[in-house]
Amino acid sequence: MNSKWHGEQCPVCFKGTLADGVRNEKVTYQGAIFQYAQSGAYCSNCGDGIVTGDTYSDEEWVRFRAAVDASIAAEMEVIRNELHLSKSEVADLVGGGKNGFTRYVNQETRPTPAVWNLMRAMHKHPELVTN
Repeated sequence: MNSKWHGEQCPVCFKGTLADGVRNEKVTYQGAIFQYAQSGAYCSNCGDGIVTGDTYSDEEWVRFRAAVDASIAAEMEVIRNELHLSKSEVADLVGGGKNGFTRYVNQETRPTPAVWNLMRAMHKHPELVTN
């Protein structure tokens, strides 16, 4: 079944015609890549288009993010243990308050990219971490 945009003039370039189709898209989240098929009506001239939502892809995205967040939380805990630091010592180093690190590893809060990058840097260069 065609969308309501199929066969319409492109609203971006006004030169092409929209045709229903599916494109493979990629989104990077915390360094991991999520690939999905995006349906929509795409222009024959400029390639731009009007995308349509897909509940299944939205559910996959939520599961993907949860899996990435869980992996990061587990790795942060491994790094903390390898550096022989308490949770409060890590919180002092990366910020987030007294219980910040605990909230990260319990997945109550997502660490910012800066916090996650700092944790990975400390893991790669433990000599920079002083107790």
